[in-house]
Amino acid sequence: MATITKERKKTRTGITLDLVEFRNAVKTAGKAVSRRSSNTAVTNLCIGNGLVTGTDLDCRIDVELMDAQCEQVLLPRDRLQTILMNAIGDTVTLTPDGSTCRIETKGCEWRLPTESAAEFPLWEPDGLNPILSMTGDEFGRAIRSVVYAIDKESSRYALGGVFIECVGTKAFFVATDGRRLSAAEVVRDAATDDFVAEPNGTEKKSPIVPSSPLIWLSNLAGADETVSLECDSSTFRGNVGGVTVTCRLIDGRFPRWRDVLTSELPPPHSILRTDLSHAISCAAVVSTEASKGVLFTFDGDTLTLTARSSEAGESVVECPVESAGDPARVKLDPKFVHAFLKPFGQDDEPCVDVHVCKADGKTIMKVGDSYTGVIMPLSEEG
Repeated sequence: MATITKERKKTRTGITLDLVEFRNAVKTAGKAVSRRSSNTAVTNLCIGNGLVTGTDLDCRIDVELMDAQCEQVLLPRDRLQTILMNAIGDTVTLTPDGSTCRIETKGCEWRLPTESAAEFPLWEPDGLNPILSMTGDEFGRAIRSVVYAIDKESSRYALGGVFIECVGTKAFFVATDGRRLSAAEVVRDAATDDFVAEPNGTEKKSPIVPSSPLIWLSNLAGADETVSLECDSSTFRGNVGGVTVTCRLIDGRFPRWRDVLTSELPPPHSILRTDLSHAISCAAVVSTEASKGVLFTFDGDTLTLTARSSEAGESVVECPVESAGDPARVKLDPKFVHAFLKPFGQDDEPCVDVHVCKADGKTIMKVGDSYTGVIMPLSEEG
């Protein structure tokens, strides 16, 4: 939970907050608020004790707001957000009064019903182990490069989150839906405890974290801010700036993801990311749900992409290859290739290395040494 570092006197007569700061805190904490729950308290935000807090029972967001030193009060998230979006002036004043709270801004006043703060559920995990600290820029890139590959619909709950494995000086963020896999490697402090895939003796099992809390953290983190991650066997917590995100881990066993990455890869075909992305967009114009694959044919310094469907027609697109590997062909879902390429920008490695494994047809793509994607092939008959 966020820690209050400065003591201020609480008041029962009302608190006055900076409007923009409070609006931003409500927007951030409100992401975790449940829209539907048998416990009506969790459809509210909890304000007080220097925090604005939202929760849906599985995830919680605490935003530090030093001036919010009052007895805790519950206010409905949606109405409060609407009020703050329409409010003008520099400040907003909250005055709890029994079962209501008066909200005042320049020229406007509202009185909203409140619920008992005692009904607001919180849990305070103790003894969490630090696993990783990194810059917001590095964290955001790692999360964006893997979350697209999770499977939100699978009955295998372990595929619905991001697996974080920490060993020595390296940490890996991994996601898969069974048809594709994405992994991002980052550097970590070797003095931090290891979290490995298979528990062995005193080693700690790697967490599977729901994607939403990780996306929230990555969106909140400035490029140079530090993102700190902690967990135990059941709980994950991330901190950035004055925001703390706490959530329950996903139960289940994550697939043996390292087995998918062939130790000896065939020579890569190195292609400019922008060239490959453009060529796929052109070739995929005629693909449909019934015939969604694009055939990749690598031959020397040219990659030829072809697609056809009885309903939409046929396409043939050529793409230059910067550095050629062995001749190969494979049929892939163009959306999967696009999803792997999308997170990278101008500051990243300009080329993608494409390895087509002839034994099983799986295609392994790499951007630099840190980002790896695996896409399983489609049948050429389909």
